[in-house]
Amino acid sequence: MPTIHALAELPTYWGYVAPRLRAWGLNRWLVIALVGSFLSIQHMFFALQWNWQYDLWLAVKFLPFALWTGIVVDRRPTALPYLMAAHFLLDASLPYIVLSVSTAGHFPG
Repeated sequence: MPTIHALAELPTYWGYVAPRLRAWGLNRWLVIALVGSFLSIQHMFFALQWNWQYDLWLAVKFLPFALWTGIVVDRRPTALPYLMAAHFLLDASLPYIVLSVSTAGHFPG
């Protein structure tokens, strides 16, 4: 999951969708707001709890970071591979965290 997710998420949103919306004539800030919002809402579904307040909080929690990535890629598209690498490193810790929590802290490390 971390490899596929890190290599697919940001390039899909900021390298594929955003430039096409800009080509349709949409304003730069509108594109960042739209794409960033959808990126943020996607993260809501990773821990969907069927509690609208919690789900809304998850979506809003990721919004500043999603907008920031859009601004960075919009101003400097060559930063996208570095953001992908950082995303991969963040996601690479997930299997260890899941294993550690699932073994109630009895996992060495």
